[in-house]
Amino acid sequence: MEQLCACSQIKTLNIEADMGADPLWCAVCGDNLDTYDVPLTADLQAALNTWANDFGSWVDWETEQLIPGEQFTEVAHNQAGRVLTTKVQAELGTAYQVNFIPSTMYQA
Repeated sequence: MEQLCACSQIKTLNIEADMGADPLWCAVCGDNLDTYDVPLTADLQAALNTWANDFGSWVDWETEQLIPGEQFTEVAHNQAGRVLTTKVQAELGTAYQVNFIPSTMYQA
């Protein structure tokens, strides 16, 4: 993989959704990586970005409060993120470790 951040070589990636950010992160320096710079299929890149764009749909951003009953949306979002992480790991192979960082906005 070409140099995507300040690290000389990336061996570990994190997948984590955040407002306005691509879902791939360097696990060492924490830089947000451009999804389209990582050697993944176009379908998987699109799926990752669609998933990330859904982040926080369980929050009323005007009040910054969780929407009642929407904790299940966050749970489903995390489950989808785990599935995507498995797909990213499969495409990148064993040369990279891919970790999933779940959303914890809803604290049960």
